[in-house]
Amino acid sequence: MSARTFWNSAVDNFERLLQKRVKAPDGSPFKEFSVSQREYIRDLGKNQEPIGFIGSYGGGKSFSLCCKALVSVAIPGNHIVIYRKYQKDLLSTTFENTFKPLVEAIGWTKGKKTLLDRRGDARTLLNNGSIVYWRGLFSTQTKSLEPSRLGSTEFGAILIDEAQEMEDHNPFLALMGRLRWPAGRGFYHLSVSMNPPEGIAWINEWIQTKKMTIYQAPIEENKRNLPPGYIERMEKNYPESWKKKFLKGEIGSIPKGKSAYKFNKEHFRKFEYCPDLSLIRGWDFGTNYGVCVIGQFDSSPRVCVLDMIIVRDSWTRPLAQIVNQHCITKYPWSITKPNLDFTDGNDSGKTSRSDLSNEDILIEEGFNPIKITIRHSTRMKRINDAIERYVDGIPFIVLNEEVPELCLALSEGYCVDARGKIVKDMYYEHIGDAFTFMCMGLLGTLTTPDVLKVNYKNFQEDLDYFTTRSAIKDVWERDEGRQLSTGVTNA
Repeated sequence: MSARTFWNSAVDNFERLLQKRVKAPDGSPFKEFSVSQREYIRDLGKNQEPIGFIGSYGGGKSFSLCCKALVSVAIPGNHIVIYRKYQKDLLSTTFENTFKPLVEAIGWTKGKKTLLDRRGDARTLLNNGSIVYWRGLFSTQTKSLEPSRLGSTEFGAILIDEAQEMEDHNPFLALMGRLRWPAGRGFYHLSVSMNPPEGIAWINEWIQTKKMTIYQAPIEENKRNLPPGYIERMEKNYPESWKKKFLKGEIGSIPKGKSAYKFNKEHFRKFEYCPDLSLIRGWDFGTNYGVCVIGQFDSSPRVCVLDMIIVRDSWTRPLAQIVNQHCITKYPWSITKPNLDFTDGNDSGKTSRSDLSNEDILIEEGFNPIKITIRHSTRMKRINDAIERYVDGIPFIVLNEEVPELCLALSEGYCVDARGKIVKDMYYEHIGDAFTFMCMGLLGTLTTPDVLKVNYKNFQEDLDYFTTRSAIKDVWERDEGRQLSTGVTNA
């Protein structure tokens, strides 16, 4: 029997044990795991990469985490650890409300104290010799990560509750090396549970790049374990953005202001890259994230936003090289076409690691950068006007629904505050800015940035303005007279 088969069998046996000994809140016997819970508990991950369970309010996140922990300590002599940002929160919620009632109901600590707490080293001893440690990663005094709490300890499984409280991924990277307790060999896993993350950059990045396997649980899956009327009350009182995040268990954003752009689900479409058209890219070079948004302009006319590349802690040249390789692989026909790249005209110019400007580096890497300088109020008005327009019943600007993080960022995450200024959240702001530069490169006249050569009553008549040669004069001369189109039409 393989380790995976054995583990799945252990999960099934544990579920039957719960059905015999555990009661639901209404006093009825526990029925069964939901589909998402079962898949999450069964998953040990690949190469010890994290497995995440994103749940709505009342979606059974902590319950699922504790059940997975208990399956791990069913292995005699196994040592596992459950973390949260602060230990006091972990003990007062996950331990007290979920783990303790579960483990006492199934009788695995009979005759023992459920919790031993000696100088902050809290642990649960089980009858088969296994141990569950309860630890916080951060100090309540300094509010900072305590490296000593990652320790030199070995564990057979590591679990983290409320992972969205972690502002960066460094604790996860350190913990991956602690999965080596002998009794857990073959069943090692790093599992987390969390509320749908909001602007937690590393979580969004890991989900996007598939560094973390994610299981999502809408509240309906756990309805049988909730008080009567619980869901109905939340549906009545919550705004739409909260319903998506806390009822459906979807990744969402609780806006820190008003959404800058008026995107909605109608703008999320499934469409394919057109090999006959050039690429149009918008770039933003943040100190913590570098972003490139990739699109095309077709003959409908319509702006199609295909993709985005987001790289953490990246300097301009590494980001440019990643984007270049991505485009060669995913958009191979673009290699032979004159693509355009729009960047921030207000950028200071010089990078921290070079005497070259960002544009100089892009040119060296084979791109065609053009700086965009335009007032914030102007770009907001013009882009929203374009977003709200339709061509043959379809929005003029559409986003690729197969890139959900892009759709989320532009429809919910990119916000303005009460003064109309972009909220500096160090994540969504970079995605939104890159999109803005791409759009303004199409809709604006670069030489007179406060005036747009767009007649919003007659889009078809305006197509000539999108191929204005003065707007790309520098790029044209740079390519030594090579015939260059803007890439917005198939001219």
